[in-house]
Amino acid sequence: MNNVHGDLVDRSVVSDQKPLAKAKPSDLTQQTISGLLWQFLGTGIELVIRIAVMILLTRLLAPAEFGVVAAATVLVNFTKILAQLGIAQSVVQLPDLKDGEIQTGFAFSIWLGALLTVATFLGAGPLASLFDIDGLQPVIAAFSTSFLLAAPAIMPFALLQRRRRYRAIAGIDAMSFALGLGIVGVTMAVLGFGVWALVAGQLAQVGARTVLLLIWQRHPKSLLVKLSYLKRLLTSGVGFSIGLFGNFVALNIDNFAVGRWMGAGPLGLYSRAYNFLMVPTMLFGTVVDKVLFPAMAHVQDDTERLTRAFRRAMAIVTMITLPVSVVLVVLAPEFVTLVLGSRWTGMIVPFQVLAATMLFRTSYKMSDSLARAKGAVYRRAWRQWVYAGAVFAGAVIGSRWGLGGVAVGVGAAIFLNFVLMLDLALRITGLSWGAVIGLHVRFFLAGAAVLAACWAAAFWARSAAFHPVAVLALSGAAAVAVQGAIMMIGRPCLGADGAWAINAIRERLQSAIRKFSARAQRT
Repeated sequence: MNNVHGDLVDRSVVSDQKPLAKAKPSDLTQQTISGLLWQFLGTGIELVIRIAVMILLTRLLAPAEFGVVAAATVLVNFTKILAQLGIAQSVVQLPDLKDGEIQTGFAFSIWLGALLTVATFLGAGPLASLFDIDGLQPVIAAFSTSFLLAAPAIMPFALLQRRRRYRAIAGIDAMSFALGLGIVGVTMAVLGFGVWALVAGQLAQVGARTVLLLIWQRHPKSLLVKLSYLKRLLTSGVGFSIGLFGNFVALNIDNFAVGRWMGAGPLGLYSRAYNFLMVPTMLFGTVVDKVLFPAMAHVQDDTERLTRAFRRAMAIVTMITLPVSVVLVVLAPEFVTLVLGSRWTGMIVPFQVLAATMLFRTSYKMSDSLARAKGAVYRRAWRQWVYAGAVFAGAVIGSRWGLGGVAVGVGAAIFLNFVLMLDLALRITGLSWGAVIGLHVRFFLAGAAVLAACWAAAFWARSAAFHPVAVLALSGAAAVAVQGAIMMIGRPCLGADGAWAINAIRERLQSAIRKFSARAQRT
C-alpha cells in the first residue's frame, strides 16, 4: 500500500541493486511515530473485533473445548518456529537484500512448510499422548495444515515490515481475524460444531492472512532454493530461531504444564485468562515491536539514535500500559461474571495475577526488538531459554496451589525475563540502571494514583450493591480521570521522555485530524 495515496495494492518489489535508502533522523522519527499510531489504530480495530469474537466464542463453548484447542496449539505452534528458521527476521534486519534472496527465502519456506505439515499429520498420535486429553489427536492432525497455509505469507510479511508498511500490516491483521474466527469460527460455534469451530476459525484466519499478504506485497517468487542465498539468510536466521524457540517455550510451557497435570477444563480456564490478557498486551507490546524492530534495524549502526528510540518507546509503553494493568486487576470480577458468565469465574484469580505483570511482559518486547535490531541474537537466545525454564518451574510448582499458583509462578518468571532483557538492552545502548529505574519510578507513582482512584470507586460501588455495569463504569471513569489529569498537568513529574511522548502523540493525532478534516471538506 502506498504511504501517500493509500493504494490498496503494493506491486513493487525490492530491487536487486537498491537497498533501502537511509531516512533522515526527523523523517525516521515521524515515520516511526506515524507507524505506531497506524499500528495502534489497526490493532485497536482488531482489538475491538477480537474482544467481541472472544466473548461470543467463550459464551458459546465450554472451558474443556478451549482446553483441547489450547493443548493442540501448544504442540503445533512449537514446530511453526521451524517453518521460519528466522528467515523473516533476517529479511528485516539485513542492511541490503537481493531478489535472489527473496526468491530463495520464499521457496525454502514453502518446502519446509510442506514437510512440517506431513510430519505433524503423521505424528499427531504421539504428540497427543503427551496430554491425557480426549479428542486431541484429530485436532492436531487438522492443525498440521496450518504450516502449508502460513508458509507463503512469511516473505511478504517480512518485506512489509522491512519497508515499514504499517498501515497494510494493521489492516491485514484485522481483516484476517474478522474473516477467520469472526465469521467462520462464530458461525460454526452457533451451529453447534464445538471444538471444530475453533479449529476451522483459526485455519481460516491463517489462510485469509496469507492471501491478503500475497495480494498486498508482490515479490519475486520461485520454488528453487539456492544454497548461496540461503546461507546468508540462515547465518543470522538460525540465531533468531534459537531465541524464538526459547521465547515460544516460555510463552507456552505453562499451558503444557496445566494441560498435562490439571486437564482440559483447567487449561481452558487458564488459556482464556491468558488470551483475554493478551489482547491489551498485543495492542501495546506487539504493536511497538512491529514498528520498532524495523525502525531500530534501520539505524542499527547509529547508537545514539537507537538509544533515544528505545528510551522514548519505554516511556510510551510504560505510560500507557501501567494504568490499563491497574484497571484490569481491580475490575476483573465484574468483567468475568458480567461478560463471560458464571461458569468462567475460575479464571478471575489467574487473570488478575497475570494482569499485574502486563507492564513487564510488554516492556521486555522492546528490549527484544532492540536486541534483534542490533543482531545480538545469541545473547538474546540464552536469556529466552532461562526464561522458558523459569516459566516451566513456576508453572509446575505453582500448580500445587491451583491456577492462581500457576499464575504467580509464571508472573515471577515474566519479571525475571524483564530484568534479563533490560540488562541486555542497557549493555547495547549504554543506558544506566539508574536512569531506567528513575523513569519507571515516575510512572509507578502515577500508576499508584490511578490504582487508588479505581479501587476506591470500585469498593464504594460494590459496598452500595451497584450493578456490575455501574461498577465498571464508575471505576473506569475514575481511572481515566486521574490518568488524564496526570497527562495534562503532571508532565513535569513524568520526566523529559514522558513529556516528549505526550507531545509527539498529540502532534501526530492533531495532524491526522487536520488531514481527515481537509479530505472531508474536499469531498
